[in-house]
Amino acid sequence: MKRRDFLELALLGGASVALTGLVRHQWYSPQPTSPAVPKPSSAKPSAQALPARRFIDRRGNLYDVIAEANRVELRSPDGASMGTLGGELQAPVSLSESGDGRLHVLEWGADRVRAYGADGTAGRTFGESGSGPAGLRAPRDIAEHGDLLVVADTFNHRVQVFDGEGRSRARFGALGAGPADLNGPVSVAIAPDGLLHVADLGNSRIQVFSPEGRHQASYGGWGKEEGLLLAPCCVRFDGAGQSWVADSLGGWVHVFDAGGRFVRRTRPDGGAPAWLAFFPDGKVHVSLRS
Repeated sequence: MKRRDFLELALLGGASVALTGLVRHQWYSPQPTSPAVPKPSSAKPSAQALPARRFIDRRGNLYDVIAEANRVELRSPDGASMGTLGGELQAPVSLSESGDGRLHVLEWGADRVRAYGADGTAGRTFGESGSGPAGLRAPRDIAEHGDLLVVADTFNHRVQVFDGEGRSRARFGALGAGPADLNGPVSVAIAPDGLLHVADLGNSRIQVFSPEGRHQASYGGWGKEEGLLLAPCCVRFDGAGQSWVADSLGGWVHVFDAGGRFVRRTRPDGGAPAWLAFFPDGKVHVSLRS
């Protein structure tokens, strides 16, 4: 299989469609503290090609985001069902939590963000399909940064920043392999210092930007050696400020320090890492894709 085929497979999520069956989960306790760029397809795959993802809020509640089923299932820390989020969701793929407990769910199928109150009541939506100022095309991840919402706008090859009212405040990135370019960004996380770390899947690296979109640094890069990446599909931060990167093609979870220097890596048993989430106690949840 050519490298482009691998990258497109990772971008589309492979064949994992549910939390039971092909997607499995493992838990780890953290230890103390390029080639030619292929152009991804511009056509959306079926939602069945999107893997389910698990998110964890500050109280340890679990949110299973299942694009194929058009729903988000809620569970308590001990696994008891707490129902589902309401609203007419269309292939949800990610969610974020604000400081006051409100949620924002990213709808890949509708190219928009849906807001929820702290009680789970569905609210307004914002964003629209397209490449305009407020446009989104097949977005894959969302993160909260103060009063701002940061979205990995995958098929527009950029990062889109909205304010709390849903107004577009900034957009940055363009298709390419240059220092500030992006090629199919699929995940975004906010570092403790406020910088944005973006999983630039098509360029096999993590891009670091200021909230205003100024490029700061890159780490990773194409390769199989320690500290190098093949298809980074998720980036998250632990309590020590280290970034954890799931490489769905390489099969590793890499850990980098605050400066982007390689610390260690772990290969989960039984499948490729597809998504990461941290519990309040510091343990990391790894969703696996067969």
